[in-house]
Amino acid sequence: NVPQATTTSASTAPMALLTQPRANQPTIARTNMFQYRLSNTTKSVGDLLRNDHAILLENALVDTKKLAELAIPDHLRAQGDPGSYIVQARGLVDNAFRARLRDAGATIISYIPNNAYLVRAPADVARQLAADAGTQAVLPFEPYYKLKAALLPAAVNQEPLPEGLGLNVVLFADAAEATKGALRKLGYEILAEEHTPFGPLVQLRPPPENWQAVAGLAGVQTVAFLDAPGVIGSVRPHSAGEAAGLLPGDLLLALGDRETPPWQ
Repeated sequence: NVPQATTTSASTAPMALLTQPRANQPTIARTNMFQYRLSNTTKSVGDLLRNDHAILLENALVDTKKLAELAIPDHLRAQGDPGSYIVQARGLVDNAFRARLRDAGATIISYIPNNAYLVRAPADVARQLAADAGTQAVLPFEPYYKLKAALLPAAVNQEPLPEGLGLNVVLFADAAEATKGALRKLGYEILAEEHTPFGPLVQLRPPPENWQAVAGLAGVQTVAFLDAPGVIGSVRPHSAGEAAGLLPGDLLLALGDRETPPWQ
């Protein structure tokens, strides 16, 4: 069995890559971006920021001391080995913890607050890490977590995307070629590709139905709207961070529990 997340929470801020809609650009309805935030705790973001058992994701705020299932829809749960996991240290992350991850066969992708890393690893390595005395929690990197907040309403309700909107998808580098093949089989059209510090970025035209299946691919890291003024693929991301759909940490902290981001 794959190690199961011990908790779940949600998006601290709508980290969607989109800037404000431009003239003639397809748009989505404005919504409460925290409506789809999953949580297993009633603690505030401020409290969780100072909690060594907290995992702070865009779409989930998790207290790993609590044993609670997050209400992730089945179609946005990993089927089998997700291929990537969030591994939280028992205490502050340090060189020794990073060495244990590498020695076990995990590849570190990025830091995740608090005291955790997103890693690429098969299920047997995840089980080994979960049994390590220096590990506090191991959570599967669920498809739900990969979706930027602005995409969640349509993804959760299995609704089609507005016509003309594309997707920015960051891939895990070790699975990029296989994942691009899988995307084509699912009906995605790859419009452009470039390198980012987070992994290869592909710009996609999604199929009319079941577009959210992209998040279920083990080789996919993040999924966000493609920012394009009217024509899919016509604009490059403004920065590598924007390409990956990431929000600067200081802005994430400043947002706290706001229901609407300041740029909307």
